[in-house]
Amino acid sequence: MKHPFATALDMGHHVSEALVAEAIADGFVVLVTERLPPENGHGPRFQGDDNLVVIDLQLSKNGHTIVVDAKAKTEASYYRREGQWQHCVDQPVLDNYRKSRGVTGIPILLVFRETGPFPWEGTDTYSINLDDVKEDTRLMGVKKMGYINRSEMAEGWLDLANRLCGVMPRTTCSPDCDFCTPFPKELP
Repeated sequence: MKHPFATALDMGHHVSEALVAEAIADGFVVLVTERLPPENGHGPRFQGDDNLVVIDLQLSKNGHTIVVDAKAKTEASYYRREGQWQHCVDQPVLDNYRKSRGVTGIPILLVFRETGPFPWEGTDTYSINLDDVKEDTRLMGVKKMGYINRSEMAEGWLDLANRLCGVMPRTTCSPDCDFCTPFPKELP
């Protein structure tokens, strides 16, 4: 039997590979940074600041680059106090992402794929720009975790990735939609 951490890594790679295929099909060029070799027992780090984590995927399109952190989750958890479905991320990881955003200036997109149990066939996907993540930190056992309400995330992820790269989303709601109005309705 596999160690739970090894299984989680396998599930994460499964999700990353799916996101890479989806991004390429949508016209992005992708650099898969999650496969860089670990250093000192940790994921890959930037040179010059070995505390700064390299995020899973780098996507470029239309002269813009974003990075994507692919989060594989079997399901969201229900938080009764708020009546919300949520996903959590280790708070130190979120803090590191914010530091990376400040140093590089590159937008960071968190993508949560709800896979269900093995064989991980679920494809429900939710995403949020790191800049839009609200502070909601609680202890889970002894770990500090950052919680993100699923209702604050976009369903899917490619429209948000395109928007961060200055490309009009493929689906436009209405002229007064907060998601669509920052961009002109017709691209040159």
